[in-house]
Parts: sequence; C-alpha cells; structure tokens
Amino acid sequence: MATEKKRGNRETKKPKKPVLKINAAAPSTKGAVVLP
Repeated sequence: MATEKKRGNRETKKPKKPVLKINAAAPSTKGAVVLP
C-alpha cells in the first residue's frame, strides 16, 4: 500500500509540474506583460 501511494505521489507530481508550466506558459505572455 505504501509503495503504491509513493508511486502515485511521484506520478501526480511529475505531470503536475508540466501542467502548471503549460497553464502558466499560455497566460504567461499576457500575464507577464500585465504582472510587471
């Protein structure tokens, strides 16, 4: 059970980073100009 939970945490963390980058990359162009 612990191994499955650890594996799931790593799999959720890996795809979560690229997902945030993609979401932040799209609005980054507009957000970067509005933020600074």
